[in-house]
Amino acid sequence: MPGRSIQIAAGHTLSLTFLPRWLKQFHQQTGDFNARVVAANVHDAVVALAEGSCDLMIGYHHPLVPILLDRDKFAGITLGHEDFIPVSAPDDRGKPIFSLPGTTDAPLPYLAYTATTFMGRVVDMILNSADAPYHLRSCYEADMAMLLMKMVVERYGVAWLPVSAVAEEIAAGRLVQAGHDTWTAQLEIRCYRAIANANPTLQDLWQSLDNTSSCEHVEDDAPV
Repeated sequence: MPGRSIQIAAGHTLSLTFLPRWLKQFHQQTGDFNARVVAANVHDAVVALAEGSCDLMIGYHHPLVPILLDRDKFAGITLGHEDFIPVSAPDDRGKPIFSLPGTTDAPLPYLAYTATTFMGRVVDMILNSADAPYHLRSCYEADMAMLLMKMVVERYGVAWLPVSAVAEEIAAGRLVQAGHDTWTAQLEIRCYRAIANANPTLQDLWQSLDNTSSCEHVEDDAPV
């Protein structure tokens, strides 16, 4: 792209919810620059960063489902945190139609992420560490949170979604949380760059991040 520019690979949900506000903030802090955003799943975003096809990668992270990058080659910063919660459409009283953990006689229709997705692995982590038995019946799969959210609104079942993806629907009363907090997880929002990337726009933005007290440098990624 012409002029001051940066190419970003971002997770599908973050590209719709987090990224627009975040870019506006840094336009105000660093001046105008052009941005090309490619929405991608985590695997493709990591590949794009490793191959130099993007300047910046933004995605979710969980310590039990880590994104592994060589710390000698890549730097990371935590930008914020977000809850990952089960949601259902409400009944006439505002209670979830489908509420965890379900029962043996009436397992909950489960709207799942495809097995290879980051969020699918996070849901598996939540379920595998559950203190109580759960009863789910898989009835739909998708690789994007927004597709699952639309299915939940249409009362097809229960799904786990980032709060930012469902905030408007919850505020409007079209969705409610479908279980207590033990069925939730907290995700980090992280950005990564290649240390060797000399793009001056990226360097300006990264310096601005360094000067933002709410951002934390990532120290716990391991090389792959």
